[in-house]
Amino acid sequence: MKNGCMSACGLLAAVAGFANAQPVIDGSLAGDTAFYGPIKWSQNTPTGFGDNVAVSGCSNAQVGAPAAATTGIEISIPLTSLGNASGAIRVTAFINGGGHDAVSNQILPGLPASTVAVLGDPRDVDFNDYAGNQFVTATAGTGASPVVDGTAGSDYGAPLALQTNRTNFGDNTNTSGSTCNGSELNAIHTRIADGKLFIMLTGNMESNFTKLELFIDTDVSTGFNNLGVGTVFQDVDFNALARLQGDDDQPGLTFDTGFTADYYVTFGCGGDAPNVTHYPNLANLNTGSGEGYLGSALTGSGSGVLSGGNNPNGIEIAINNANVTGVDAICPPAQGDVDIATGSELDGIYSYLDTANGFLYVLFTGNLQTNFNNLDMFFDVNPLDGQNVLRGNNVDIDFNGLNNMGNRNGNPGLTFDAGFTADYWLSYRTGNGPVVFSTAAVLRANGPLADFSGNNLDYGAFKGGPKPANNPTNFNGPRLDSQDGFTPQIFTEFAPGLSGDSLLIDPLAPVGVANAIFLSLNNSNVAGVSGSSAAGSELVTTGVEVKIDLDELNWDGTTCIRVSAMVLSSNHQFMSNQVSGGLPAGSGNLGTTALVNFNTLAGNQFVELCTGGGPACASDLTACRADQDGDEDIDSDDINIFFSNFEGGDSCGDQDGDDDVDSDDINIFFGRFEAGGC
Repeated sequence: MKNGCMSACGLLAAVAGFANAQPVIDGSLAGDTAFYGPIKWSQNTPTGFGDNVAVSGCSNAQVGAPAAATTGIEISIPLTSLGNASGAIRVTAFINGGGHDAVSNQILPGLPASTVAVLGDPRDVDFNDYAGNQFVTATAGTGASPVVDGTAGSDYGAPLALQTNRTNFGDNTNTSGSTCNGSELNAIHTRIADGKLFIMLTGNMESNFTKLELFIDTDVSTGFNNLGVGTVFQDVDFNALARLQGDDDQPGLTFDTGFTADYYVTFGCGGDAPNVTHYPNLANLNTGSGEGYLGSALTGSGSGVLSGGNNPNGIEIAINNANVTGVDAICPPAQGDVDIATGSELDGIYSYLDTANGFLYVLFTGNLQTNFNNLDMFFDVNPLDGQNVLRGNNVDIDFNGLNNMGNRNGNPGLTFDAGFTADYWLSYRTGNGPVVFSTAAVLRANGPLADFSGNNLDYGAFKGGPKPANNPTNFNGPRLDSQDGFTPQIFTEFAPGLSGDSLLIDPLAPVGVANAIFLSLNNSNVAGVSGSSAAGSELVTTGVEVKIDLDELNWDGTTCIRVSAMVLSSNHQFMSNQVSGGLPAGSGNLGTTALVNFNTLAGNQFVELCTGGGPACASDLTACRADQDGDEDIDSDDINIFFSNFEGGDSCGDQDGDDDVDSDDINIFFGRFEAGGC
């Protein structure tokens, strides 16, 4: 009897740990099958957004043809804006993440050959760690001054340096000259003529506000070799220099020995075609002041004339994004890689409703191409609120990406299936680096909450950066805007719903809520759907994994939570055929998101996430109720699954059939378990 008690007590002790356990957020089903149980839905449509495949025969040592590129970023800066520089002028340029937070391998002059990894946080980058000098000295040259139009003419002569590496920030395939889906720096040309410094960087700037960082050294006796702690630099482009500057833990961006930066130029380009626009800034590092924001120009317009900023000396900056030659993208891995994918697909959905700890877990199996395609997720958690047709006046987040899917600009707006009302939006994407970014917002039937002046009391939320530091991505701050009564849009890096609730108490003293939203990506899948077949979609076990607080979703506690998920383009405006619930046979990509109406497509384009997790068991008492997973083997897996069902209030946890899941059912289960049968 004592031995039997010890056995039963040991089992209870083991499952007590499970009662408080939760899935690991790592983008994988591995180790978490007891929580998630069987797949909720699997894909029936081959992907129209590229298939992630294992490749061979690609060499990162073969960079492409950087000398063949003739278009890109062209800059003219009067020397009066550079302190009337009269000596040697040196320049270094590199591509950085949109938050000035992830230095690419696209640096001119180039890094050692076959450098494929992102250099990472600029505060940790020291160019002395790399062979050669990552700067050039500008030349005077002869002949007429170049015309600033984004094209390298004969006025420049031979380039001072060529790129030595394939780009890890995407290879452009769009020839429009404005919209661009990759960033690369192929060559640098310079001229000093007519009292101006001309710089021509052939290549591309992706139109997602990826940044060009340009530092100019005009005097060896002044300037900064290291952007260290202590100096207060000019605030340009949302305090970009502070993001490059050292802090208590990191030394700050460090240039090659002898290079002392005096001036800084930075900008990105973005917006909707044909109105892609770039917004340059100039800072004087020595004085902490200068022109600042210079104005803007249409990308691809053929003109570098800037308008709308402070530009007394007539600085010109033009971008021609038409280049599709130059360097290639870095080679994808020969086998599946957790970071890199060559295509996007949505293979299946698993979920686990953990009411005991207050979280919803969802695993979207498949891949996200490392070109910033989005996985957009809309949750319906409350039938009394939400949007069946996506509004065009929701909070402004992701450069109005959310609202560009809605009923604005003459478009009817994304329309969900009848009865589906989206209460919450979550989006996730990744790019080469690797970097990951996520955005979130509460969706209300009548649009965002607002004060008496019409200023939002709902947040647009965002979080992300280099993947090593953001996997999982946790919306844990620090940004948290207050509402001072004069700010139309407010933003946060905390959970937007729970943090927004505090604005209703005191808009000037909001409280940020962390640890409420987590996302992780494992991009290693090379199975699942292809471009021609959907076979095997149910076998994929990696992808995007989400953990979200049920209070953040504002779940009413009874509604069957539903999700409508889809793979969209980087600006959310184009929808693939990778949609939850599946599409009619033969469906191609659905096109402009704001024109999609799911009611016109057979079936439901949402998936119900009702059960508490764990494989279903037979509901009648004649079944072997100890065998919870139905594999005809009564083992520890059944204990985990039983407690998952028990916590979720699932009928499979009701061992005595009284329609009440309680402690009696635990005793009955373990009696059956120890008996090795029913």
